[in-house]
Amino acid sequence: MVDMTGQRYARVVALEYLGSSDWAFKCDCGTIFITKGHHVRTGNTQSCGCLNIDSLRARKKWNPEPRTCLICQLMFVPKQTARKGIYCSVQCRQTGIARATAKVRGEVLRDRGDGISYRKRGGRHEHRLVAEHTAGRKLLEGEVVHHLNGDHRDNRPENLEILSSQAEHNRRHALERRK
Repeated sequence: MVDMTGQRYARVVALEYLGSSDWAFKCDCGTIFITKGHHVRTGNTQSCGCLNIDSLRARKKWNPEPRTCLICQLMFVPKQTARKGIYCSVQCRQTGIARATAKVRGEVLRDRGDGISYRKRGGRHEHRLVAEHTAGRKLLEGEVVHHLNGDHRDNRPENLEILSSQAEHNRRHALERRK
């Protein structure tokens, strides 16, 4: 191990050895970060990342303004690689995507969505429940419920037909397309 304590490399000064070739460094911008000592010695790491930001700003390719994260409400400067730069971290981005997905799915389940999904009741497709009630029995494994008028939101009993298999259902749709 090479003792780097107190030595300057580009924009960073080595503070202390943390073990397993990890070192704590302090950047000229004031940020303290941890990285492998050999990354700094070889010049692969020259700063905490502020060098890249400064060089991009100097070339006027990227000059972001500080923003507020939509999830945690913290101020941050988006990275150049950030898609829209509306989240401060990967965790906040995943939370934002999950919330948006849940909202869309909730609208569909409450029958207020864009109508591309089957309605559900108690976690089961409504048309299957109606067909079971009309037939007076549970649907058998492999049985498929077909909407006669093609509108999968129309779950009236007179619009539903129980078919014995998916193959029969596919044949029915193929015949309808030929008409």
